[in-house]
Amino acid sequence: MTQRDKNSNLVPFPNLKQRLLDKGMEALQQKKYQEALQLLQQTLEMDEELDEVQLAIVVCLFELGHLEEAREKCQKMLHQDIGDYYEVLQIYLTILIQLGEYKEVETTIEAVLQEDKIPHQTVENFYRLLDFSRKMTVTKETDHPQREVEVELLLKDLSISEQYAIVQALRGENYGISFAFPTLDKYLVDPTKHPVIKTAILHMFMEKEISRSLEIEKFGRSMVLNSANLQEISSHPFTMQVIRLLDDTLGNENPSLYEVVKEMWYRQLYVLYPFLPKPEEEAIWAAGIHKIGYDFHGIDVEPEEIAELYDISVRDLIYASNQIKEIEEISFLPLS
Repeated sequence: MTQRDKNSNLVPFPNLKQRLLDKGMEALQQKKYQEALQLLQQTLEMDEELDEVQLAIVVCLFELGHLEEAREKCQKMLHQDIGDYYEVLQIYLTILIQLGEYKEVETTIEAVLQEDKIPHQTVENFYRLLDFSRKMTVTKETDHPQREVEVELLLKDLSISEQYAIVQALRGENYGISFAFPTLDKYLVDPTKHPVIKTAILHMFMEKEISRSLEIEKFGRSMVLNSANLQEISSHPFTMQVIRLLDDTLGNENPSLYEVVKEMWYRQLYVLYPFLPKPEEEAIWAAGIHKIGYDFHGIDVEPEEIAELYDISVRDLIYASNQIKEIEEISFLPLS
């Protein structure tokens, strides 16, 4: 008996499929990608014909960094004509860019552009991606002066995913990136540039063990530092103390929710890096993360109760939770 036959003998709870789908999509909207992925995969096991679920799973895989798996699923959807073709194709191209597969992006777009009846807005976007991919392909094959020109695209009106792709290309550069320093310096102090990309640049300096004096601006705050002194924020005493406070409270009460909010806390610090939240009072931020975790999971609790648990004021709790919400909204890079 096949697994499908076994499953067909089971009697599911009434409306279970719809409940799983609704919860999965809600988790996706709230950017709880791991939770969404699990719920949507369960939904797909019950009904393999749900196109929107397959695409939502691809989005989850992409956001969780499982790019190769997301790529394979997108390819399958395109080949089997599952979902909206151009929507799936846009996500597929974004995945290829993140993987640095610029030649494949070129080949795919050139083939698609030969088709008829492509939506006007989609055509414009494809030409932009095609131009970007051609430039990035040339970058890999030419000397530093040409690559310097391509890196300068960071300061232009590129999408966030394209900016990230340029930083990823620099991370893979084996012959030094000194040619990119002037552009990177300008990017780091530009208040209009995405804080997550700025963090990725700093991490690249750490990985390559580059020692340089850098100035960085984020959220109206500025700092001058030496890249040789940068350290992983996850091991910072402030980070660990907030985790300990959450473990002492939420870890005992709801271990699964504790794991979710712990990842949220790491995302907060990644976006803020190299800055720490202000005020640097661990209890305030542990309480704020605790409250947001409850809010996202539909758990009703009075602010006074959480404030009392962490021995802080309600005013500080509300301030911290609002700050956390704002950061959480930009902590994941958009697909296009």
